[in-house]
This record gives sequence, structure tokens and C-alpha cells, in this order.
Amino acid sequence: LLITPEWVGHTVGVFAAIECKSDNWAININNKHVAAQARFIDLVTRNGGFAGFAQSVSEARRILRLG
Repeated sequence: LLITPEWVGHTVGVFAAIECKSDNWAININNKHVAAQARFIDLVTRNGGFAGFAQSVSEARRILRLG
């Protein structure tokens, strides 16, 4: 990616991470895999990215701020 002078100071990309889960999934922070996924989601969002657990397309769109 080459940032040319007219793009300096603008957001040209945002990292996104969505953990897709089934409809009947429930968060269990005692599960080591879920805990690791939650930590990664926190890392992404603390650094300006979009991340979260999604159980539907509408939830994924909400995480990505697409409506």
C-alpha cells in the first residue's frame, strides 16, 4: 500500500476480526479458546480495529459498523 500525499492524515484501512458462531452459542470465558478469542478481540478494538463475536450476518454488519 502506497500512501500518497493526498491521503496523509486520512484513514485508508481498518483491521477487522469477526469470530463467527452458531445461533445457539453462548460465551464461556472459562473455555481457553473462547478466552483467547476474547483477548484478541479486545486487542483489536483497543488499537482501533473492529472486532467481535457474531452469530448472524446482522451482528457481523454491526461489528463492522455497516448498519
